[in-house]
Amino acid sequence: MQKVIVIFGAGTGLGLSVARRFGREGYAVALVARRLGPLDTLVSALESEGITAAAFQADLAQEEQIWRAVSQVEDHYGHIDAIYYAPATANAFDPALDMTPAMLRAQLEFLFLGLVASIQAALPSMRSRGGGAILAGFGGTASQGLPFMSGPAPAQAAVRNYLQSLHGELQPDGIHVAMANISAVIRDSAYHQSMDAAPAAVPGDFEMPIVDPADIADDLWHAASMREGLEFFYPAPAPAA
Repeated sequence: MQKVIVIFGAGTGLGLSVARRFGREGYAVALVARRLGPLDTLVSALESEGITAAAFQADLAQEEQIWRAVSQVEDHYGHIDAIYYAPATANAFDPALDMTPAMLRAQLEFLFLGLVASIQAALPSMRSRGGGAILAGFGGTASQGLPFMSGPAPAQAAVRNYLQSLHGELQPDGIHVAMANISAVIRDSAYHQSMDAAPAAVPGDFEMPIVDPADIADDLWHAASMREGLEFFYPAPAPAA
């Protein structure tokens, strides 16, 4: 029976690369995001490469929509073997001094609570099949706070902490947890495209390396298929002296 991965927050950057990587290994791909139009374009691209794919609509800040989308995926494919959660974030350059409870609540609902709902909705299917993978990607400020970059960072730090705990708890079920900690711009992502389209919108002293999403997708595939490795950093840390 064909395995299935659900990409929550699918876009043109890392989400598409993860879909391609797992698709090349024979997985069917379920793409989930708020707007169906862009998803249909991604489905067409994947199908042109011989990858089975389908689109499902959900606002990841709305728990009931996540549960509905997962139910639709299960109705369409019959089961779920893996999920990848990494919706595109905005307002990355908000200073911590400007953050309000309402702003933080919105980030938590989208980035953290949406992840929790996605996992809770998909876990029964994975457990019934005796294994699976939970994968995620987030910004490097999840592990190291930086001045003037506090928008999604606290919510992403909660994601990292939660997944670290979940990693040990789900190992007896054969479900592997792995995450990408990305202190770089992902090539061809929506953010990368916005940088090219409007350079003036990027702070003048903001410099980050650009990483190939295919490299990250390779690491996540290895983690899921070999059930090894919890966290991967981009760029890779310099070797200790």
